[in-house]
Amino acid sequence: MKVAVCDDDYKICDIIEDVLDEYGKRIGIFIEVFQFYSVEKLVEKIEDGEKFNLIFQDIEFPNMSGIEFGKYLRDLKDDVYTDIVFVSGSNSYDRELFSFQPLYFISKPFEKSDVIKALELSISRMEKRNTHFVYKKGSATVRVPLQDILYFQSDNREVIIYTIDNKDQFYGKLSDLEKDLADSFFLRVHKSFIVNSNFISVIEKSSVVLKKDVLIPLGKMYGDSLLKFLENNMSGE
Repeated sequence: MKVAVCDDDYKICDIIEDVLDEYGKRIGIFIEVFQFYSVEKLVEKIEDGEKFNLIFQDIEFPNMSGIEFGKYLRDLKDDVYTDIVFVSGSNSYDRELFSFQPLYFISKPFEKSDVIKALELSISRMEKRNTHFVYKKGSATVRVPLQDILYFQSDNREVIIYTIDNKDQFYGKLSDLEKDLADSFFLRVHKSFIVNSNFISVIEKSSVVLKKDVLIPLGKMYGDSLLKFLENNMSGE
């Protein structure tokens, strides 16, 4: 789970990160926290392709405000999934914030329980949307947005997960993943590969080409089912 904390007060950022880190370890969820001390830096990171599940956003800044960030994320980026928790010492922004569909509002000074409450709400929303693939790695639980996964590859007793910009591995079986991902946009195309059909650009006789020119072998027994799925999907069935 990726969380951004945007506040020009370094101490506030540190406090929120410490609470998130401590609580994440307690419940067994890996939380990666990014600190930003201006809205411009946060926007720059998002423009570079970074995606966050949850953003703790202060409102008052010298230049670009938290209100302007809300407009940027919801209107310009058309992002309705990232949860925003506004953090402020003023309660005078209620009506302006409403249009940005905030998950929660934290008033300064705040308690640790306020941060935990916001985190729990965000985790609950993610689980209900079922937009993440979850796997165990050691004692940690890792959550990856389904839309960011290119494909899975089996390697003996492990599964390698390839995302848009990274890869990781964990103990598991591809057959179990195939059941877990049933009724989704993931398809088995080979005994050793499950791919995200949204990234398929070309289907050849013995291979599937994903975006970024990733070549995946296509098993003979999976070709017909792959074509049928894509035909049904294109026709809206």
